[in-house]
Amino acid sequence: MPKKKNDEHGKDLGGEVMTGPYWDTDGKGNVNIQIAGKDSDHYGQISSAGTVILGHGKKPKLDVQLANGVTLSKGDEFAILVGNWLSLDFDLQPLPQLPSGLDWDAEVVSEVEMSIINGMCTAVSYQAYTLRVVAK
Repeated sequence: MPKKKNDEHGKDLGGEVMTGPYWDTDGKGNVNIQIAGKDSDHYGQISSAGTVILGHGKKPKLDVQLANGVTLSKGDEFAILVGNWLSLDFDLQPLPQLPSGLDWDAEVVSEVEMSIINGMCTAVSYQAYTLRVVAK
């Protein structure tokens, strides 16, 4: 069952956290994400232990909004779509206005985390669609 993320006032930040795959292949599942702070507990995110598929065919809209009073600075990052594999085809709505001299950058980041527990080596790979605040 998907789990929603809320800020400290109970306001829905958008997105979902799931243990299975997430997919929207008919283009009807528009995604609304709100950034209410800089750590992952304060912004919406679609996070899945499986594959995240967004789009393919009719493009859904990815809409990112800043909560009132949130100020961003160079180097802030927000991994808003996370899964062990991403397949993305969406229309990114205009991103929120940033202070003068700053701009948005978006990329898909691939990571592999390895750990050794009781002599057993495990590797977990994932991808994240990340929005980053950069200098213009």
